[in-house]
Amino acid sequence: YKIDEVLAALGGISRKKLTVLGIVSHNDYNKNIYGLGCATNFGIIKSLPDGEISNMVEDYLADPRVIIKNKAEVSFEVSIKVFGYGEQTALPRSEPNTDTLSVDKLKDKFNVAKDQLSQKKKADVEARITTKSASTGVRVSRHKASQQFNRYRVIDKPPSQERQAWKDKVKVTAGAASPQQPTSSTSPRPRYSL
Repeated sequence: YKIDEVLAALGGISRKKLTVLGIVSHNDYNKNIYGLGCATNFGIIKSLPDGEISNMVEDYLADPRVIIKNKAEVSFEVSIKVFGYGEQTALPRSEPNTDTLSVDKLKDKFNVAKDQLSQKKKADVEARITTKSASTGVRVSRHKASQQFNRYRVIDKPPSQERQAWKDKVKVTAGAASPQQPTSSTSPRPRYSL
């Protein structure tokens, strides 16, 4: 975009007013005043008289709509220096941080953690072996079926032997009472999943 086209699209405001809009809007140096978005700020700045950037920011801060919302008393000093006059304040020199992790320190920490994990796994295996050897002669049975997925599991389980014997007995007695019912000695075949 060309700056002249942007200014024309915004209703013919001056370049300084556009700079003031950039100063009071959310940027890298400060946030906008809570409750005053770009549209509201644009309306306030458009009605201000042209002048110096710092004077227009002061006029903006003196507007009644801004005074009500500016509870934190934001002054936009750093943004005025940067956007209005191109001045940046240098950060004070800081001493190099000795606590930062270098690649070698990270590798060392990783190797220590890896060694601790392998030692823990060995200790768990030894603990499992000692508990099994302590309970020799005692058979450990599972109370719950395995949670592992079996692709070839039986969907319809065949009836148990006790239940099958009871059904055969009922069929025999029922067959004696009414000969019209056929007796079947074959049980239904179980279905398998694919």
